[in-house]
Amino acid sequence: GGEGEEAVEDPGPGHPGVHRDMAGLLLEQWLDCEKVFEEEVRLVMRGLRREGRDVINYVATCRQAFVEYLGRQDGKQKLVHAFQVEFNAVDMELRALDATKGHLHCLADDLRDALWTKCDEARDAAEQERTSVVEDTFVADHIKALASLFANLVHQETVRFQTTANVARDWYKGVAGADLEDEVPEPHNALTVFTEAVEAAPEGEVEEGSALKPTDVGMLEALKAAIADAIEKLCVTPPPPPPPPDPREVLKPLRLSTYQLAALIPMLRGAAPTAIISVEDAVRTLQQAAALAGSRALPHSWLALLPSQLTSFVALFDRPASGMIDWRRLVLSLCEIPRPTPAQVASVVKELEEVGEPLSNAVGLGVASSLHLWFASSGEPPVKEGENGVPYVEGHREKALHDAVLSIFTRGGKVEMLDMLFYVSAAPVVADAV
Repeated sequence: GGEGEEAVEDPGPGHPGVHRDMAGLLLEQWLDCEKVFEEEVRLVMRGLRREGRDVINYVATCRQAFVEYLGRQDGKQKLVHAFQVEFNAVDMELRALDATKGHLHCLADDLRDALWTKCDEARDAAEQERTSVVEDTFVADHIKALASLFANLVHQETVRFQTTANVARDWYKGVAGADLEDEVPEPHNALTVFTEAVEAAPEGEVEEGSALKPTDVGMLEALKAAIADAIEKLCVTPPPPPPPPDPREVLKPLRLSTYQLAALIPMLRGAAPTAIISVEDAVRTLQQAAALAGSRALPHSWLALLPSQLTSFVALFDRPASGMIDWRRLVLSLCEIPRPTPAQVASVVKELEEVGEPLSNAVGLGVASSLHLWFASSGEPPVKEGENGVPYVEGHREKALHDAVLSIFTRGGKVEMLDMLFYVSAAPVVADAV
């Protein structure tokens, strides 16, 4: 440009709004953070390996020392052997003399005193060994070393997270064109928290026979609390695990599972909201449901049916040969629901009367859902495990079948209970004819 034109500063490559110098500075901060993190983690891992070797060597030394302690010579057998030699040297004829008996008694007293002296020396040596074992600080020292290493590991992870968060915050502020903060939040120092917790741990006397001091236990608890606090501040609460999948329903051929009923009923209701549909439209809807990828609205065996076979099947529900059917009767036949007895129908009517709801075609969905219908009152079938580990049940899941049947006769939030009882009581089992 001309001399009067101002030079436009090149922001450099990268996202618009972030200057090249700023991007380079942020990259340098992040790389330095990663370099320090790797070096510190290497030092911690090296320290853990060193502690492991020290513990192995210490255990081996203790075992060897214990074996040598068990095999030590106490010298008492030599004293007994010397007494036996001197006693046997006295002639048998002289042993009956009083002077000789006094001499032998003196020898026995000397042996007794010598043996007691040896026992006292062994007891003193054992007390000294016990004191050295109790006062040995190897376990406590190495617990502190391990605690410090793990605390340092948590601290380095904390610093890494905070530095990365600051870099990301500054980057997005640069992208948005906002001013950077002059003061950054004070970093969380896990080592300081750990040190303060250790200093606040209660002191105590060493219990006889215990391997750890109370201060060691307090320090481990302090480390646990410090790690939990750091993790709570750094991590996001994970979502709860998804519920286990519903067991697969094993049914007779051409019968529909409750999952398939839940997918097919809305398609039929969309094609015919009043439930009256032509045979051709019903066949077309079934073909679409069978061919719709991912819907699983019909079993795979339905894909092999020819259009003429589907037409013959649907025509079974066209009693007057008018070319029209009620798709509710079609779906009911595929549910394989047993016909109710008069006593079971009377039980449903009685339940409705008890809740103040007369038998009609406008029963509330909540009331209908609470009814104990005859086909869903014997309890859920037992869940079994298949060869591939997939759970399955033989027959329908009762609660799901209960909801599916009600959805067939639900319109505008009301259940046509009267029609449902009539249809189920008179529904022919025509699926066997396919």
